[in-house]
Amino acid sequence: MRVRTLDYYRQWEDARRGDQDGGTLRFDAGGGVNVGAGMDSLTRMAVQAFTGLHAKQLDRVAVVDSRVSTRELHQNCWVYCTAHELSSDASGGRSACVEIMEPDEFFRVIGSALAARVGQELEAHAYGVTYRERVVRGDEFVRLSSAFVKPPRFTFESEVRGIWLSDPPPGQPYVDLVVPDLPSLVRIVEVPKYAV
Repeated sequence: MRVRTLDYYRQWEDARRGDQDGGTLRFDAGGGVNVGAGMDSLTRMAVQAFTGLHAKQLDRVAVVDSRVSTRELHQNCWVYCTAHELSSDASGGRSACVEIMEPDEFFRVIGSALAARVGQELEAHAYGVTYRERVVRGDEFVRLSSAFVKPPRFTFESEVRGIWLSDPPPGQPYVDLVVPDLPSLVRIVEVPKYAV
């Protein structure tokens, strides 16, 4: 089994599935932001990061009708992508695919094999991808992980991702794993012609 990195998928040249902005979010507080004592906590954190000013210093600053914007790029990490529904689009037009019968255990055994292969404990996450624009406002910036957000044009993928964070981040585009428990967790199924 091959597990690739987020950087690998950012560089994928396939126009239909390639996502050069994978793992990014842009926070935009919009126009009309008032910097000073009355600003919301997320804007305060962003302004502190941009200016280097401390909280008490910011209370003495007043900037009216400003715009605060920043971009987050998720660190490179190990990624395994699956789909949560059977469709010819998600299967890339193939006539058969692998059904994961026990998703939690599937991602757990991959994570264990990956940790053994790279020689360190890894922080693991597995979630369905949220399909929406990457511009966020307010506390969405804190609640959404950029590794699990993709634009609506990728909705056909119905993607569920497992990601594993390592320290340092991966320095190679992929690793091949031997996962002895995998055959008991999956099966080959035909993609019905009617599956869209």
